[in-house]
This record gives sequence, C-alpha cells and structure tokens, in this order.
Amino acid sequence: IVYDRLLEKRQRRVLAEATEANTLLHAHYPQQVRDRLLANAEARMQQEQQMSTKRRLKGFLMKEQNNNGPNTPLHDAGGRGSIVKRQSSTLSVASQNNRHNPSSMSSAPAVSSEPIADLFPNCSIMFGDISGFSAWSSEREPSQVFLLLETLYGGIDQVARRFGVFKVETVGDSYVAATGLPDPRDDHPVVLARFAHHALLRVTELVQILETRLGPGTGDLMMRVGIHSGPITAGVLRGDKTRFQLFGDTMNVASRMETTGKPGHIQLSKDTATLLEEQGKAHWLIKRADAVSVKGKGEMETFWLYTNNQAADRRRAAGGANGKLGGGQMQGESITIRNRQPVNDPNERYIRWNVETMMALLREVVAHREMLASVTEPAVAAADDAENAPTTLSSSDNADGINANANAADTPTGAPSATPGKTRHSRRRRSITGGNHNMKAWTTSQPGSTVLDEVKDVVKLPPFKEPIGTASIRKFRRELHSSVRTELFDYISKLADTYQSNPFHNLEHASHVVLSATKLLKRIARPDDYEGDKPSDLHDFTYGISSDPLTRFAVVFSALIHDAGHTGVPNNQLAKESPGIATKYNQKSLAEQRSVDIAWELLMAPSYENLRNCVFSNEDERGRFRQLIVNCVIATDIFDKDLSSRRKQRWRKVFGEDRFDAQDDVTSTASNGMNDSKLLGPRLSMSSSASGNKPDKEELLNLKATIVLEHVIQASDVSHTMQHWHVYCRWNERLFQEMYQAYKDGRSEKDPSVGWYKGELWFFDFYVIPLAKKLKDCGVFGVSSDEYLNYALANRAEFEEKGESIVKEMMNKVAGSNRLNKTLTTHYEGSSADENR
Repeated sequence: IVYDRLLEKRQRRVLAEATEANTLLHAHYPQQVRDRLLANAEARMQQEQQMSTKRRLKGFLMKEQNNNGPNTPLHDAGGRGSIVKRQSSTLSVASQNNRHNPSSMSSAPAVSSEPIADLFPNCSIMFGDISGFSAWSSEREPSQVFLLLETLYGGIDQVARRFGVFKVETVGDSYVAATGLPDPRDDHPVVLARFAHHALLRVTELVQILETRLGPGTGDLMMRVGIHSGPITAGVLRGDKTRFQLFGDTMNVASRMETTGKPGHIQLSKDTATLLEEQGKAHWLIKRADAVSVKGKGEMETFWLYTNNQAADRRRAAGGANGKLGGGQMQGESITIRNRQPVNDPNERYIRWNVETMMALLREVVAHREMLASVTEPAVAAADDAENAPTTLSSSDNADGINANANAADTPTGAPSATPGKTRHSRRRRSITGGNHNMKAWTTSQPGSTVLDEVKDVVKLPPFKEPIGTASIRKFRRELHSSVRTELFDYISKLADTYQSNPFHNLEHASHVVLSATKLLKRIARPDDYEGDKPSDLHDFTYGISSDPLTRFAVVFSALIHDAGHTGVPNNQLAKESPGIATKYNQKSLAEQRSVDIAWELLMAPSYENLRNCVFSNEDERGRFRQLIVNCVIATDIFDKDLSSRRKQRWRKVFGEDRFDAQDDVTSTASNGMNDSKLLGPRLSMSSSASGNKPDKEELLNLKATIVLEHVIQASDVSHTMQHWHVYCRWNERLFQEMYQAYKDGRSEKDPSVGWYKGELWFFDFYVIPLAKKLKDCGVFGVSSDEYLNYALANRAEFEEKGESIVKEMMNKVAGSNRLNKTLTTHYEGSSADENR
C-alpha cells in the first residue's frame, strides 16, 4: 500500500510537470517544430527499447546523476522523463528536459543529430520597443516594472492571436513578432502592418489604465515599431535554454527600423513598403523625409505606416486641428477604449494617482488599527458587550470611515452601519477622543510657536504588539466607505490648487517625490536582508517602521504636501518678497513651514471629518501623525545650517563614527560637552545621560527610525539625481528654467547659468552621493540603496563629461523661449493697439 501511494504521488507530480512542460513547449515552438521534436523523441524511445538491459540501466543511472546538471542532453530523458513519455505525450519530453536539464542536444544518440531548422524566404518581422521604459523603470520598484511588462505583453499577445501573428520572443522591453512563418502566407506584410497598428492602440489603452496604479508618466509611455520583410532562417537553437530562434539580415534591418523610429509610429523598410504597394496598400504609406543609416547598409529610404499619429501630425503641419484627410488611414480598425477616456489634464492624472496611493495606505492604517483593537483590549471589549447592546452608528460615529457591513477582506460599499464588534470599537474610540470636540485644538501648533519649534530629534513610534504580521492583518482589510475617497479626492484637488505653475516646484514634482518615497518605504516593509523568523524581529530590523502603517502614510503625505504654496524662489528671496511670512516663521525654513500650515489647515476643514477619522482616531495618533509630517517636511530644508548640523550630530551618534547601540554606554556624550537634550530629544536624554543609564531598546529604535524617515524624504526629494540619466536631465533642466525665470523676472540677483556646471558637481559630491551612501548605511533599504548610489555615481560622471554642453543647450532653449515670448507679446500688443485705434 505504501509503495502504491508513493508511486501514485510520483505519477501525479510527473503528470503535472508534463502538463506544464507541454504548455511551455506550445508557447515557445511553432507546430511544425513541435511535430519534428515529437518524431525525434519517438525515434529515440524506440532506440532505447532496443538497447540491452545493461546499457539501458547504465544510461538511466547516468541520466539520474545528471538530472539537474548543466550537461544533460535535452532529449535524454531519465527517470521522470521516461514516465512522461509513457503517461503523457512524447512531445512534452523536449520541454520537460529543457526546463530541468537546459543543456546541449549535440550529444544525442545518432538517430537524428541534425539541427531542426528551415529557411522561410517570404517573411515580415516586427520589433516593438517601449519608448522611455528604461527611465520609467528606474523610478519604480521591480514588481511595478513586471506588472507593466506583463500587462502590455499580455495585451499584445491577444492582438497577435487575433491576427494569427507568430510571437517570436520578448527581450527586455522589446516585442518581436513575425508573419510568413511558420506558416507561409502571401499577405504577410499586410497582416503584420495591421497587427502593429492595433498593438500600438492596445499599448496606448493599457498605459492609460495603468497610470492610476503605477504612477505619473506611465500614461506617456509609447511603443516604437519597426518592420522589415525578407528571408529568415528559423529553427531550434539547441543548448542552454533551448529556444526557437530567428536569424538573418532581415532581423537586423527590422531591429534598425525600430531603433531609428519615433515613439507612437511604425517605420517600414522600402522592401516592406514595396510589398504593401503591390498588395494595394500604397495609401497606408508616408515617405520619411530623411534617410536612415543602417549598419552595413548605409543610408536607407524608409516609410511611416499611416496611423492616427501620422494623421494628427499632418493636420498640425497643415495648421488645421480639425482638417480631414482622404482615405489613407486604416479605416474601421481602431480599438475603442471601453468606459475609460484618457485624462488630458496632467494635474488631474497626478491627483487620481495620488488618491489611489493614499487610499491603499489608508486601508492599511485602518486594518492595523482594527487588528490591534481586536486583540489588545479583550477585557474592555467584553465589558462593552455585556453593558451595551449593539446600536446603529451614524456616519460621524464611524470612527474609521470604513464600511462596517464588511466582514470579509474585500467588502466594498454600503452605508456605514455597525456590527456588534464595530459598535464596540467605535464607542471605545469616541470615549478616547471625545468625538470631534477637540478638533479645534488640533488645527494649528501652540499659540506663539512655529512649525519649526515642533521639530523633535526623536519621534516616538508605537512599540511592538502581537499580532503584527501580514497574515494577521489581512483579515482586517476592507474597502473604506466611499465618503473617504470622495473627501480625499477633494482634499488633494484643493491641495493641488496651492501648487503654482513652476517648472520644477509643482504638483508633478511632488508626485514624483511621493513615488520615490513609496518605493523606499516598500523596501523597508519588505527588506532583502531580513532573515528573522518572528514579527518582532522584523519590527526591530526596520526600527519599528514596518509595524506602523500610520508612519508610512505620514511620510507619503509629507511628500505630497512638502512644496505646497511654493513660489518658485528660495527662502532667502521669499523673505525679501514676503516680510510678513518671514516674520511669522522667524526667518527660518519659510517655504517648508508654510507648506505644513497650508496642508494642515486644509485637512482640518469640517468637510474632511471622515478622512481625518481614518488617518487618526485619537490624540496619540493625531500627535504622532503631526509630528512625523513636521519632521519630514522640515527635513527637506537642506540649506539651513542649524538643522543640518543637528542632523549630522544625530547621524554620527547612531550610524556614524560615534555610533552607539543599546549595549554601549552613552554617558560619554556628557563628558564631551554635548547637549544631549538637543541631540537625542528630552526623553532619551533624561533616561540616558542625566541618569547615567544606557538608552533602552525602544528609545534607540525610535531615534534610528526618526533618522531613517528623514533620509527617506530627503532622498525622495532629490531622487531624480539617483535615477536614470534621462530622468535626471529632465528635472535638472526644469530647475534651471525655474531659477533662470526668477533671474529674468528680477526675483534673483544671480544668473544660474554662471556656475551651474560646477554647482551640480558640487551638489553630487557633497550631498547626493553622501546621501546615497547613508541610505546604504541605514541597513534597511536592501538593494535600493545600491541602485540609488550606482545611479548617482553614473549621473555625476556623465554630467562631468557632458555638463558644459548641456548648460549651453539649456541656455539656448530659455533664450529661444524668451525671444518667442517677446515676439508674441509685441504681436498681441500691436493687435490690441490696432483694435483700440
């Protein structure tokens, strides 16, 4: 019985592997190739059956020994492979062994060692690349990169199946497809042109949909396509990771058609264009004005496939946005974006994405709060159940703004009413907060003080409480009530109105900082180097940040608000332009303090009651949330010498050369003459320095967490310097435009073009690169710290090489823009004068 059960278990496993292998084989090889693999495998199986018992046993043992080795022949199936042959299909053998034994087929028995390959004389090849993908991916975490690629590739695969196009492979962000193989067809260029057109439309649709999930700039991604027609050699290239491959000059030219093309356009070689003309599709073609240089070919004449993008280009060139052209366009073949229209207003796109980002974090905040409430106060809960019968709550009583009817993890909508458990938790929270009676006291800092006065060197995060793991919190996740989303959307929309139309300090930059902060915080929540077994180990490893969703929400919220009301000039110029603001904030961190006040006063408006109840439900949470955003936003003022000095002192004591930990004696700080109350905060200084005791574990974790969070917001604020070169160049140019515009408007005494090159190198050497190194020294960011540092070093080196010419180009752009503006102003002033006369 035991033997039968083990055999049955093994057979089930082998059958499952064979099914998976067949799926992979069908995906990687065309039908003709699969048939030939099948025939070869059958022949090999017959040959094995004719071997002597001794030879077959010896061969079986050798195959078993090398089953996971790098030198096992693809067709030599041992053990599970032979069972697959008999129980499933011979066809699965090639893929089964390819997956487990990815090695050369050249050592096969002499049944058929000849490669499987054919010449296909009449084919069309398409290369499609996602323009801007490399820069886009440098701003995202790996899971977001793969979500984009899987979604786009999956959408293109659907279009390929619809048109009967053969998908060759995907290499990075490049999609390769072919017609005319493995099944020859005379209309191969027409079919591939139609497919390419629909693939462009599909990609445009999907990136618009994905933008609210993957962030700003996703909707701007476009596909760039190249097509060439000619002969192709195709077959199974045996060896490691055996694949069906295409070779020949046609592949090289098709690739060049893509790389020399334009985003959103389909470039055709002259050979492909000629074939389309022969098949009556000359009206699909637009000759490219300039020739294309192709390696080994010289200058080539190319054509654009006439799509919607080309039609728009022609209308713009003709000066008529609504002009119609004759029947050149591929009529009746557009893909409709169902129930979703592209958002053309950039700010609207940023608002929507920020809402989705904040909502995801708020769900975690509420779920974490509910989880703790369900386990930390059972006695209070039992007393509530015994004393009070369940009652229905009003919307204002629903302290978390959640859909209280939702008992499952993903329950969406409904009017807020209460289950008994929800009634208990809400009533207990109201007793703590006193309802909303204390909301007026929450609106601003203490009278006579400023935001800067609230900055603390140590922010106290919640201590660890069980259960805290992801598995525990999952069952408490639910959809928040629709009123929370409505209020959040309205809040972010009004906050967006406070952002001025500066080239750099605008809503787009704030959204970019949010994106970068979210990436770093996710890396903290799921660190690469963490090897602990208990949730408490993860809490300690991440200094308590991973255990508190409210902390992470506060950092992302700070990223969104940190430049609210920014006027496009630095603090010293703001003090000259607005003496009242300078006086109010004591001449320090003017823009940063003002941003906090603007965002906080807006949040305290009566119309955002449900939103506030989600963010914080009691005074302790309110105080921690406020303290975190004050510390984070003020941390973005990197030029204040006093603040910078305090941060450096704290860093040295925790992560730097003067480091201490919970086991070290820290009383030496007093003997060094250092004021511990300023360095470590009042609570840590009283328990450590004044009493001569060591800082306890919780105090040290809070200090480390405070420093790490400040570095998250600082790195996010300048993250463009630690991302792809194109990202850095884009934001560097925008900052230059903003500062040059201030200079031209008389709001700055210094011409930024003088010294910009050396100033950028100084900024890299003395701020960006040291900051990237500190991210690594924090020990909680995993490979992201290496990524940031590598990009910073690469950008610094490239700017050192190209920076002077880049500054000249930026100057030419702003000079040309100023000349254009002056011409337009003169024109409009002349028109107005004529009208007046």
